[in-house]
Amino acid sequence: MSDPRDAHTIADLVRTRPLRPILPDDDTVIALRLKVMRRRELTDDQTRRVSRLR
Repeated sequence: MSDPRDAHTIADLVRTRPLRPILPDDDTVIALRLKVMRRRELTDDQTRRVSRLR
């Protein structure tokens, strides 16, 4: 298996190199916002359905 070796390599890179922030571009931010809004709508709908059943 290469997983332990990969983990060791990644850990070495993280320890020895400075990390730089990863900034999302505008398209990514917009896509995430849309997904969050859709998930919120779905959970709200589910909550309403359960409440109606009670």
